[in-house]
Amino acid sequence: MPKEKWSTFRSLHAFQVREIQTGDLVRPWIGAGPFFIDLSREVPGRSFFEDLPSDTGVAVFRQCLSDGETCLKTARTEGDRLTFMGQTLPYEVIRTEDPLITWGRYHRGNTLSAMFLATRVVAPKTGSARFVMHVRIDNQVAVAVNGVVQYRSYEKEFIRTQASSWAAEQTLNFELNLKAGENLLTIGSFRLGRISSGGLYLETVDTPLQVSAPFLSLSDGVDRLSVETALDAFYPTREWFYPHETIRLSRDGHVTLDGELACEMVAHGKTVTNRTVALSTKDVVLGTGAEVENGAFEICTSVVVKGKKFGSRRFNSVCLTPTPALPGWHRFEERRIQALEHFSARNDMWAQVARYALGRSEDVDFAVIDDACDQMDRRLDCADFGAHPMLWLLHWDQKKNALSAQIKNRITTAFHNFRYWTDEPGSDCLVMGTENHQILFHVAEYLAGVFWPEEVFSNCNMTGKDHFEKGRALAINWLLNRGKTGFREWHSSSYYPHWMVAVLSLYDCAPESDVAIRTLSKNLLTVGYFNLANDSFEGILGTSHGRVYAPMLKVPDTDGCAGLNWLFYEAGHLGTHSTGVVPMAASSFRPPAFFADIAAVKDRVILTRHHQGNDANFIVYRTPDYMMSVLQDYLPGQKRPQVHTFQITFQDRIAIFFSCPETSREGGGHRPDYWSGNAYLPRAFGEKNVAMLLFQPGHVGWMSHGYFERDRFDEVREQEGWIFARKNRAYVGIWSENGYEIGANGPYAGRELICRAAENAWIIEAGREADWGTFEKFVMALCQTKPHRKNEQMVYSSPSIGTVQMGWDGSIVLNNKPIDTNYPLLDSPFGTSVYGSGKVRLHAGAEQVILTFGENSKG
Repeated sequence: MPKEKWSTFRSLHAFQVREIQTGDLVRPWIGAGPFFIDLSREVPGRSFFEDLPSDTGVAVFRQCLSDGETCLKTARTEGDRLTFMGQTLPYEVIRTEDPLITWGRYHRGNTLSAMFLATRVVAPKTGSARFVMHVRIDNQVAVAVNGVVQYRSYEKEFIRTQASSWAAEQTLNFELNLKAGENLLTIGSFRLGRISSGGLYLETVDTPLQVSAPFLSLSDGVDRLSVETALDAFYPTREWFYPHETIRLSRDGHVTLDGELACEMVAHGKTVTNRTVALSTKDVVLGTGAEVENGAFEICTSVVVKGKKFGSRRFNSVCLTPTPALPGWHRFEERRIQALEHFSARNDMWAQVARYALGRSEDVDFAVIDDACDQMDRRLDCADFGAHPMLWLLHWDQKKNALSAQIKNRITTAFHNFRYWTDEPGSDCLVMGTENHQILFHVAEYLAGVFWPEEVFSNCNMTGKDHFEKGRALAINWLLNRGKTGFREWHSSSYYPHWMVAVLSLYDCAPESDVAIRTLSKNLLTVGYFNLANDSFEGILGTSHGRVYAPMLKVPDTDGCAGLNWLFYEAGHLGTHSTGVVPMAASSFRPPAFFADIAAVKDRVILTRHHQGNDANFIVYRTPDYMMSVLQDYLPGQKRPQVHTFQITFQDRIAIFFSCPETSREGGGHRPDYWSGNAYLPRAFGEKNVAMLLFQPGHVGWMSHGYFERDRFDEVREQEGWIFARKNRAYVGIWSENGYEIGANGPYAGRELICRAAENAWIIEAGREADWGTFEKFVMALCQTKPHRKNEQMVYSSPSIGTVQMGWDGSIVLNNKPIDTNYPLLDSPFGTSVYGSGKVRLHAGAEQVILTFGENSKG
C-alpha cells in the first residue's frame, strides 16, 4: 500500500479527487457515528451477549442489522443526519491518514455499536469490481452501491461477534457492480459485544477508480481546500496548562485565504473566551490557564469568510492546578486529611468513603450508592470498582451504625444478587480476566462472605461461608503469584491504584483472625509502595507500563499514581483520581518510613532492573535530572493494545515516548490508539541512559512516532540528523534512521516526531550537566557518532556506554558481548528479589524489611 503518498495527520490529499490503483486504499470517507446502544437497559439485569443460553442475542442483532441496511439506502452527503436505533448523528469528514478507519468508545454499558461510512467512487465503465476489506475487531458489515445492498458478511453464515476478540481480524473478498461514472459507496459496520470498537480498511483488487468525499458544497465561492488548509495551519503548542501558563495557538505555513479565524475555549459546556483574528496572524493568545476551571476543556476554531463560518477543528486540552506540597514524613496526617477533604467534594463512590472517614456519615449520598448498586444489579463492566467503597462503608459501620437502613439494605441486596466469578451463572458485561479485576472480584467475594456468612446468595445458591472460602483461596493464590512473579499489568499507572484498593480492602476489612491473608496483603502493598518510591520521578510513575492510557502519558499529572505519590512521598498531584488515594488515606496501612527517603534521593543515580509477569524485563534509570525506562526485547512485532515500551521523563512533568499506532484516533474504545499501546511492538533495548527502538510497522501500523512537546523545553536544536533538547540540567538527543518530520498539522502539530518508513530505528541518548558539562558538548559528541546498518544490524557507538548492536533477530550486543535481559524480579540499590522465590529484601541505610510470600507468610 503506497502510504508514502499521504501527507500528515490530517491529510489534505483526502480532500481531492484522486485515482487509486490495484491494492490502494479506497478513501476518503465521510462517516456517521459511531452509534453506541446499551441493550442491557431493555432487560434489567441482562445483556444480549454471545453466551446467552438462547438465541435471543442473535435475534436482536439480526434486527439491528436489518435496521442498519435501511440506513444504507439513502444517498449521503456531509452534514446529512442519520437515525439508527433511536440515535441521530451527522455525517462528518473522517480526517485520518491511517489505513484502518477505526471507531469506538469504551463504556461499561455498551453492547451494540455501529458506524456508517460513505464515499464517491468513479468507475471508468459499467461492470463489476473486486474488493478486499480487512475488518477488526470482528464486526459484521454490509456494503451498498447507490442505495442497494450488494454485500453482507453475514449473508451465507451468520457469525455472532465475540466480546473479547481483541486481535481478531477478518478478510472479506467480494465484488460490487458499479455503473460508469459516479457511484455512492456506503458501508455499515456493526458489532454486538462489550468492547464497542472496531475498524476496517478497503482495497481494490484490479480496477482503477477515482474516489472523493461527498462534501457539502460551500457557498460564496469559497474553496474547500483553502478552508481546510487554513484550519490545519493553526494549532495549540501544548495540551495541558497550569493556571499561570499562556494558552495560545501557533500558525505554521502560509495561508492564502482572505478571512479570519474564530477561536473559542469551551469548558464544561460553556464558552470561556472568544477571539476572532486575521488568518495572517502568527500567534493567537487565548488567555491563561487561570481563566479555565480545573479539568478538561476544548479549543475550537473555524474559518470566517464574509461573516460566515466554514469548517471546524477541536483540540482537547486540560487545565491543572498543582497540589501544594506538604513536605516531611511527620506531616503525613495533614496530607491524609487534605486528600480526604479534596475528594469528599466530589460525588463518586470514593467521595462517600471520604465523607464517612471524616466523620460526616450524614453526608453519604444514597443516590450515588444506589447507582453503584444498579451497576452491580445490571452486572456492568467495572461494577467491581464500585463494590469496594461499599465494602469499606459496611466494615466501618459494623461499629458505628451510622448509615441509614435504606443504604444498608440497598447494598445488601446488590451483594446478595451479584455474580462473583466465572464459574457462577450469568450472562453479562462483567470483565473478570484482567489482573486488577481478578483481585477486585476475589476480595469482594471473600468480604461478602465475612459480612453475610449464613445468608444464601441468590445467583448461585451458595452461602456466605461458601463465598468466603472460595474468595479466600482465589485471593491468596493471586497474592502469592504477584509476590513471586510480579504483575502482568506491571507498573500500570492506570491499574496500580485498582489492585491496591482490593488489597487494602483485605488488609483493613479482613477478620483479625485471618493472619495469613492480612500478612500477604501487607507484604504486597509494601512491594507496591516500594516500586512507587523507587521508580517515580517528581511523583510520576514514568516507566514502561503493562497497561496504560494515552491521557496519563501525555498529561503526567493525571497519572493514576500521582495522588498516591503525593500522599506518601510529597511529590505528585492529587488531581481527579480518587481510586487508591481515598482508601489509602483512610487505611491503617503505612509503608516503611524509609521509603520516603528512597523517593527523595536526588544526589545519586539509581539503576533498577525488573522482571514482571511471564517475560517483561525492563530497566528504570533514575537520575536527579531525568528518568529513563525501557522494556527489553519484549515480543517484537506483536500487537499489544496497552503495552508502553519506552519513556524518558524530565523535570516539570515533561515526557517523551514512542509508539507504532494502529489508528490516529484516541479514546477508551481504541486499543491501541494513537499514543497508547502498539499495533506492532518494537524490538527495544536500553542500557542506563541509552535506548534503541527498532520498528517494523507492518500493514496496519503505518508509521512510528514520538511524543515531543518542544515548547516545554528550554532549548531545542536540529543538527546532523539529530534533534536535541535541554530541560534545566538534563539533555536528550533523538536520531531516526530514515529521518523524521515534525508533525505539521492535526492535534499534535509541532508536538510529535514522525517516521513513515516501513522499517526504522530510533536512538535516544540522554545526558546531564553533571556528566557532560555544557549542552554544547553533549550535542557535539552525539553529532560525531554515525549510527548505521551492518548486516541487518543497527550499530550505534554511544559516547557514554559504548557500542550497541541489535537487529530484528539474534542477540543484542553491547561492547562485543551478548546481553542477557532476563532479570531478577527486583534488582535495585534499595531492594532485591529472585524471580519466583517469594522473598523480597528492601532496605536503605541501616533500615530494612524482609518480606516472604507463602501460606504462612510473615513480614
